[in-house]
Amino acid sequence: MKITKIELQKQNKKRASVFLDGEFSFGANIETIYDYALRCSDEIDEKLKDEILKKDAEKDARNIALNLVAHHPFLEKELERKLSLKGCSPASIQSAVAFLKNYGYIDDQNYIKEYIRQKSRLYGEGRIRSNLISKGASKDLVERTLKENYHSDLEYEKAKKWAEKKLHSYNKDSFDSKYRKLYAFLIRKGVSYEISSCVVKELLSSC
Repeated sequence: MKITKIELQKQNKKRASVFLDGEFSFGANIETIYDYALRCSDEIDEKLKDEILKKDAEKDARNIALNLVAHHPFLEKELERKLSLKGCSPASIQSAVAFLKNYGYIDDQNYIKEYIRQKSRLYGEGRIRSNLISKGASKDLVERTLKENYHSDLEYEKAKKWAEKKLHSYNKDSFDSKYRKLYAFLIRKGVSYEISSCVVKELLSSC
């Protein structure tokens, strides 16, 4: 097959349409066209065409991934899901993720450490653990990083402060209603059942 025309696409000037034997065959990034030094009158077979399309797909996935991490940090699994939703192929996603990991744009352990640092003021250990795992973090890595970075010894006092602040909104409730609501509130915050129960009993014993 012979390349008979290469022209910039009207909707995206960073891409070009490649015509083989007088008919449109495929589109590719200008960068990919340059990488393969494609020119009119060059001969191209199916094997080379497939290689070009594979490399172009990898380049697209990498560019999308770089744009995503430039605005927001991601866990590896989160980024894979995002790229999949963007229509990237599994192979191009794997290539893009490997590229970003190699250059330090993706680091699950650092992400988890920073998440713990930011969210420990808002949530208990259980909520943080659940959130991270649901985002796609490795359970083992989450447990290990929590053990190293979460101050579980402060959980009781933190839960007590949250509960004291929340208790004011239940002033008109009965004792049983206060107990149920306060206990449920702490559980939603990610505080353990044991600590939640102790905190609620301590606060309501003075009511």
